[in-house]
Amino acid sequence: MTRNGGIALTAAILLGVLTCGLLGVSPARADGVAELPELPVPRDRCVEESARVLTQRSWAQDRVASRQVMPLTRGQGVVVAVLDTGVSAIAPALRGAVLPGIDVVGGGSANRDCLGRGTALAGLVAARPVDGTSFVGVAPAATILPIRIVDGRGEMPSGSIARGINAAVSGGADVILLGTGTPGATPDLQRAVGAAVTHGAVIVAAVATAADRADAPVVWYPAAYPQVIAVGALDPQGRIVGRPAENSGVDLAGPGGGAASIGPTGRGHYRVGGSGVAAAYVAGVAALLRSYQPDLDPNQVRERLVRTAEPASNNSMRRWVGAGMADPLDALAATRVGATPFRELPAQPVVVPQPPPRPRSVALGLTLSAATALAAALALAAIATTRQWHRRRAQSRPR
Repeated sequence: MTRNGGIALTAAILLGVLTCGLLGVSPARADGVAELPELPVPRDRCVEESARVLTQRSWAQDRVASRQVMPLTRGQGVVVAVLDTGVSAIAPALRGAVLPGIDVVGGGSANRDCLGRGTALAGLVAARPVDGTSFVGVAPAATILPIRIVDGRGEMPSGSIARGINAAVSGGADVILLGTGTPGATPDLQRAVGAAVTHGAVIVAAVATAADRADAPVVWYPAAYPQVIAVGALDPQGRIVGRPAENSGVDLAGPGGGAASIGPTGRGHYRVGGSGVAAAYVAGVAALLRSYQPDLDPNQVRERLVRTAEPASNNSMRRWVGAGMADPLDALAATRVGATPFRELPAQPVVVPQPPPRPRSVALGLTLSAATALAAALALAAIATTRQWHRRRAQSRPR
């Protein structure tokens, strides 16, 4: 066994000891899953329950691999606002996770979802494990705050994004997810984004692509604002899903082709895709980071996610995918030592001051706690180091 193989095996054993009940089914694509109906839709027609239940993980779940950081956080304590068609509180995978929310279009709450898109995005972020299925969100302990900015036909009235962001801030959102956008920047929207960041909310938004419109892609807002994490999409082969406009300001990429998520009712799943889906995955990673290190401000969260992203193998793709694929393992591993990822740490000894003697029972408890924390940190460090080694090796191969 190679040295790196030994490190990976040791890390796997440590993670196995420190975790219980993590998903362990074989990876698979979401073949055979029906597409979620696109918007707009005929009036008075809701998305029906899907008859297809995933019993194996989708490639997108494996690609993000958030289960590797579950020993440290599942997103607990973080509120993620999903600005879209509402989020169904009766979806089995989100039961108990959805707040009443706010409907900025029609008034009232937003915890019902006839059209299904908001529920699908929320499921990618925070779906809980459900018996008999393999699907689980990136941050399955996060709380969802639904904000409806889309009317019953699936159309987005003017100004609803700005009102939705303001409502999310009022509702205490730590992360704000937008799977859509508007082609025009307005003073109201710019003020809403600035206020949200000032109040400590991380905004993650999809960029428009050629797949979203029949003509050339436009620049979407709020994704194009510099305070917002703008997200593009990749498919299982690492190809761009649609092509963003040149000046979209893409910061990161996420899985956006061949993914799957939950519907508003029942245990079944739908196939979903596009930059909105990719943004939901990145919002889930942001929720994990906010949960694990809540003292980071929005700019620090954005910087951390960008610095620890898995870069595209082809430098010419950077204008389409930004820094690369969001990586929860590296993002959280970096927080163990402040702002510097493990792979950038200088080699230097660590001096540990000697504490005063304690009673044997107290000392034993502290030793066990310290050993558990150290094991988790070593596991993360080992996996992060091994993955970086494989990345560099793959990128150095002739093409």
